[in-house]
Amino acid sequence: MPDGNPHHPTQRPANRPANRLAASTSPYLLQHAHNPVDWYPWGEEAFAEARRRNVPIFLSIGYSTCYWCHVMERESFEDEATAKLMNERLVCIKLDREERPDLDDIYMAATVAMTGQGGWPMSVFLEPDTLRPFFCGTYYPKEPMHGRPTFSRVVEGMSDAFRTQREDVRTQAARLAQSVEEQLAAPAAPAAIGVEVVEEALSRVLGMFDPVNGGFGSAPKFPQAVFIEFLLDVRDIVDDDTRTAIDRCVKTSLDAMAMGGIHDHIGGGFHRYSVDATWTVPHFEKMLYDQAQMLSVYSRAAHVYADAWYTRISQRIEYFVGSRMTDPAGGYFSAVDAEVAGREGLNYLWTPDQVRAARPAAEANLVIKAFGLDNPPNFRDPHHPGDAPTWVLRLHARPEALAAELGMPREALEDQFSHALTHLEVERNQRPSPTTDTKVLACWNGFMIAAMAPSGVPIETHDPHGPVHALQRVLARLTRADGGLFRTARTAAHGEAAHTPAFLEDYAAMAQACLAVARATPGANAGPWFSYARSLISTALATFAAKRGDSVAIFDAPPGPDLFIRACSTHDGAMPCGFSLFLHALLDLADVSPPEEAARLRGTCADLLRTMSVRIAENPVGTVNSVRALLRLIRTAPHLAETLQVGAAPTPVNPIVSSATAVEVLATDERIALAEGVPAQLTIRVRIKPGYHLIAADPGENAPPTLVPFRVRTLNGAGVEAYADYPPGTPIPSAPDVLVYAGDFDLTVALERAGNWTGTPLLVVTCQACSDTECLAPAQLELDIAIDRA
Repeated sequence: MPDGNPHHPTQRPANRPANRLAASTSPYLLQHAHNPVDWYPWGEEAFAEARRRNVPIFLSIGYSTCYWCHVMERESFEDEATAKLMNERLVCIKLDREERPDLDDIYMAATVAMTGQGGWPMSVFLEPDTLRPFFCGTYYPKEPMHGRPTFSRVVEGMSDAFRTQREDVRTQAARLAQSVEEQLAAPAAPAAIGVEVVEEALSRVLGMFDPVNGGFGSAPKFPQAVFIEFLLDVRDIVDDDTRTAIDRCVKTSLDAMAMGGIHDHIGGGFHRYSVDATWTVPHFEKMLYDQAQMLSVYSRAAHVYADAWYTRISQRIEYFVGSRMTDPAGGYFSAVDAEVAGREGLNYLWTPDQVRAARPAAEANLVIKAFGLDNPPNFRDPHHPGDAPTWVLRLHARPEALAAELGMPREALEDQFSHALTHLEVERNQRPSPTTDTKVLACWNGFMIAAMAPSGVPIETHDPHGPVHALQRVLARLTRADGGLFRTARTAAHGEAAHTPAFLEDYAAMAQACLAVARATPGANAGPWFSYARSLISTALATFAAKRGDSVAIFDAPPGPDLFIRACSTHDGAMPCGFSLFLHALLDLADVSPPEEAARLRGTCADLLRTMSVRIAENPVGTVNSVRALLRLIRTAPHLAETLQVGAAPTPVNPIVSSATAVEVLATDERIALAEGVPAQLTIRVRIKPGYHLIAADPGENAPPTLVPFRVRTLNGAGVEAYADYPPGTPIPSAPDVLVYAGDFDLTVALERAGNWTGTPLLVVTCQACSDTECLAPAQLELDIAIDRA
């Protein structure tokens, strides 16, 4: 049984008392139950204490399998001096993002708005009366590194600002809250959406395709399974040339991921993402939602392309989930950690000598050749540069090409390979194993069960390892007395615990699981699953939907006093959002319902699409799962789809427009051609609004660590670097320790090729504008310059 409390024992002093988190069921919170930090779980007790003491709230959000969360815990939260500072100046809250995705989404939106990027651990400072954030960041080190201030300095700066600049803090919190509301609240007026939005999404997704390495965009590279689902949806309704382009994109991407190190060739399943563009070195954690989505796309592609290798990969995903992520109490665990003994991915790495020691010579040589262990090492731990380099296993070709290269029949190669990998798995299992987050989450279990019960494939209803059994056990654990759902359950030392009212994504995913099982269940046994899906959808509408004038919105979470905004998120990222999942649940149920009920369900789907149509029209790639639902509605209910084409013309998001109202950045060139070894130069003019100044590139050694200096860099690709000879800043009377730029100035920027060119590099300026009385939120301005390869 995997360890249900994945704390690294070497971190915990033997006699240190437990803090308030010891009563939690979350493995992530339990990891911190013996920190010297006086942690609170999220809740009214913490809010009241911060208000009583008149101090800020420090909210640290993460999850149990997050590598950098472990690092920050070791460096800061286990450090007695840092903990003492935190306890004296703050009320500190730990939150498991997987238990409260609504809070994670809200504070992540604030973090991205403030810094231009997000991630975990998320480090957010809150104004205690409103729970609005006034400063956001992610990982902060114990010692200065890579331009990041130390965490202790951030704590001191935020505490001092809260004590001495309270009105500025309140203003900043209000500004960030407004930014979050603009991103996540339901729009006021609809936009026209129809076939042209589907076509735009298709064009953009294909435009993001990496034809060399597969996948979409550049490093870090995520599987983006929802893009592949979308491409498979549209391939049968496009012309031959477009279908050829789709097939190339899908097969190149699936092949590249299956061959790469992101795929666990020994144990099955997929890691969360690749840190490089070639899928070689993964971020080693494994998430249940990734296994479910990858199972779905590989199973579907195996059928579309009659590809036996894709079928084999699907089977190995199921094997991994069955052997490593299955809870004996019912359902599936959430995640497997990236870290072993303080080293990321340690148990997944191999050397040629380890392979030779584990297998006979012929088998060892086959493995070494197939996985490229006869080439130079492909992995060096960036966090521990003193460790010897080693190898992540990756294939350099599909099985049939490997067989031809080795002069073997494919069947013989696969038999020998399978035999060798089975024994290497036995050998690997003798190593220290990564820990497992043993939460059972409604949404992620719904994903997995639906993926295991594909439409048109009958399932055995009495299989103890099958989706029917899993669904029965999960619902038994997560169903509340009133018929609603809990979000999470976990069997812990003090017994079974299910808690936290479920969110929209939970109801939607579990309804889809019920419908998938019903479609695959023969005869009358399917009836109860259809009924349960109807009940879940009805409860979701009653809990999360609300009228907004002539429209209806559906929210991510039930109303609650701890939410400074009730969000309606539409962004589909590593997982589809609750909104888009619910659209598909409505349409799935409509597909198997009598005509009158089907019409009502599709009408509800159309109403929800209309309410969020502005977001979909502005960003069809970021809402691609909702675009898939729009396409389904166009195909099954064209009369309803026509009603969605009434409204304002779509206004695409213009990435050149910045929220920084106090600064304008202009370029002298509209297009730059870069040749290998030949730098190019351009001039940018920076215009600063009277009454404001920008934090200089070198703001001075005594400048507060929270200020964002002026920087020019490239984004959205690799292979192009930007350099600038920044002017020196000057002090101002209101802040003599801070160096700034004022007025207008010109800056020469040099661009040059650096390594493999991937993606579509953009030139961006990051800056923060301040006046004598306030500092605005940092901004990232994208310059309207096309950077081409010469």
